Amino acid sequence: MTGRRPAGEPGGPPPAPHGAGVSIGGHNSGPVQNVVGRDVAHVTQYAGPVPGTVALTEVRERLAEFRTALDAQGAELPNAAALRALADEAGEQLSVPDPQPGPLRSLAGALAALAAGTALQAAAGAFAGAITALLGGG
Repeated sequence: MTGRRPAGEPGGPPPAPHGAGVSIGGHNSGPVQNVVGRDVAHVTQYAGPVPGTVALTEVRERLAEFRTALDAQGAELPNAAALRALADEAGEQLSVPDPQPGPLRSLAGALAALAAGTALQAAAGAFAGAITALLGGG
């Protein structure tokens, strides 16, 4: 023990407000860190891919992999039609030389959310990660 008193005790630091926590922002995909009882003011943490580290062609490849996985596993999923529609829209967005970041981020997030907990989770996550690496963590 370092001699510091627990939060809320006389002579100790004030208790943290309800709901206080640490957020790494973005998709919250970074490693969890235990910061209980530590002063973490003025700390910046970024756990996402570095913007521009993935080419548009690689993002298109990740989408193709997702579509292949959807074709193979889609019959077992109740939301396969929605996943296919999102993948088709993403394909249209990626068919232009300079795709708009907002719609791509939204599509990648929606695909990843719909595929969570299914056999397509890894493929959807790889596509979403490639979008993030292409555009930056925003």
